[in-house]
Amino acid sequence: MPNGRIIPFACLLHQMVTCGKCCLDFSLGLEEDDDDELFGFDFNSHAPRDGPSAPFRFQPTWVEGLDEDEDENYDDMPPLSADPEAPKQAAPSVLKPTSSNPSCERMQFSGTLFPTKFGQSKKKTPLSPEELFPPGRCMKLTPPVLHFINRYDTSEALIYTDGACFGNGNAAARGGFAFIFKPVYANDQSGRVAFKLEDQGPDGKTYRHTSNRAELRAAVAALRYRAWAGEGFRSIVIATDSTYVVNGATDWARAWVKKGWRLSTSGNVMKRDLWEALLLHVERLHDRGVSVRFW
Repeated sequence: MPNGRIIPFACLLHQMVTCGKCCLDFSLGLEEDDDDELFGFDFNSHAPRDGPSAPFRFQPTWVEGLDEDEDENYDDMPPLSADPEAPKQAAPSVLKPTSSNPSCERMQFSGTLFPTKFGQSKKKTPLSPEELFPPGRCMKLTPPVLHFINRYDTSEALIYTDGACFGNGNAAARGGFAFIFKPVYANDQSGRVAFKLEDQGPDGKTYRHTSNRAELRAAVAALRYRAWAGEGFRSIVIATDSTYVVNGATDWARAWVKKGWRLSTSGNVMKRDLWEALLLHVERLHDRGVSVRFW
């Protein structure tokens, strides 16, 4: 429209303005103006400012092996150095917390610690996330809370994350992200947290919305959402359909940091603000005895 407002559209398959099945929301921007930038998550807070009020905007689904057509053609990704035939990553050893005082938590990413990929033994039939992490009760909390807990290791929990962007690649693209950290039921959907992708990053700068940015933002939000160490977990597994997030966090980020966040093509690494936010919180969790893996 001439005044900059977005004309409402509907999902092609289900004819819905807000479609949970397709993980799309065409109502973005209809009620908020351009000044409403930080919609959901304050980067200086451990909880989304509007978490209770926006749990139904998106309904992410985790699809194994899905590799969507990501934005920017992966031009900020160095080649994979890992051997695809190499043995899978073994389960992490139990970490000892280095600090339990929140006032002492680190404020800057050191560049020395990175998350790892989640792997299963090749000697056994691989299990899906739903099979390996069924709903289970975290007995350390009162009352006990349901989470997706490893059936062979009750100190490990899984979180499903997802991101989407309508009009990906366009200047007017609008994105959203979500994560599910516990089972969602018809009468209790508090396990699903979803909100709009912010225009501003943690560094205060304004960034264009993209699918990769939404996927990455979902992982950051999931790790920050709760005090996972306080719930007795020693490992958090992020299940995402984004190979960009998985490979970037566990492999490519090492090369990026060594090169000062520069690419071999002499360009700058895209979305550095969110990558540093993600890796910083991985280190913060490590300080509390919690390791992070990506599936």
